[in-house]
Amino acid sequence: MLLAYWNVGKIIVENEQNGNIKAEYGKQVMKELSKELRKILGSGFSVSNLFNMRRFYITYPKFQTLSGKLSWSHYCELLSIENIDERNFYEKECINSNWSVRELKRQK
Repeated sequence: MLLAYWNVGKIIVENEQNGNIKAEYGKQVMKELSKELRKILGSGFSVSNLFNMRRFYITYPKFQTLSGKLSWSHYCELLSIENIDERNFYEKECINSNWSVRELKRQK
């Protein structure tokens, strides 16, 4: 699941945004992309989730740096942490202490 969502984020950044971190067109393309993906692949591709996938790819540009011990929900919660050192700390704590997403939210 992580690889699929990471790849969607990569496609958004590299193809839809021509490699730019910020898109010039706003939410309209994301809305259209969301409609198409939901039609083809089903649920899980809301506009907000697509923005999370985009941010996921930008934050973790190398898929190999991700931990298979964390879920998509863990990463969505970690993406809300702006400070890189702080995010890295919580990521390591999640892995080492086997935190649930609920525990991560409580600890932040």
